[in-house]
Amino acid sequence: MGAGNHKKEAENPEVKQEKNIAEPEIQEIQEFVVSSEKTRSERKKAEQASINALAGWSGSQRRAAAVILFAAIAAAYVFAGIRVCRIDATVVCALLVIQVVISVLLDHNPVWLHICVAAVDLIAGFCLDRVLLMVALMVVYVAAVLALEIFQRAGIQEKK
Repeated sequence: MGAGNHKKEAENPEVKQEKNIAEPEIQEIQEFVVSSEKTRSERKKAEQASINALAGWSGSQRRAAAVILFAAIAAAYVFAGIRVCRIDATVVCALLVIQVVISVLLDHNPVWLHICVAAVDLIAGFCLDRVLLMVALMVVYVAAVLALEIFQRAGIQEKK
């Protein structure tokens, strides 16, 4: 009876696909358990190199990219607030300035605090029936925090 079940599993393509999906994870665990410390450190270095895809950029190039990205996101937010949500430009710009000030003030705080700020934005959007505007404001907040992080890391790397 056990051999018959195995034969059915081998013929069923869904079972094969599930096994193929799980195989890389199993192989990674086996590799970690069996591999030496040297192999693990080489793997970490390779992963770090792939993470640092922008490593060839200078600090000023990284800063410029962060500013351009943040400016594009902020402009999209202002456009969405004025054209799509039909809100006065002064209110949209005031919300943008407030959100950027909050991101600067809370820059060195833990991630959970940033998540709380984003949740407050979302709750305020539901309460004011302006969910789209507040979701866009959450994106602006995250972009501001990321841009600040890029600025700080680029400055630290140039000092070394």
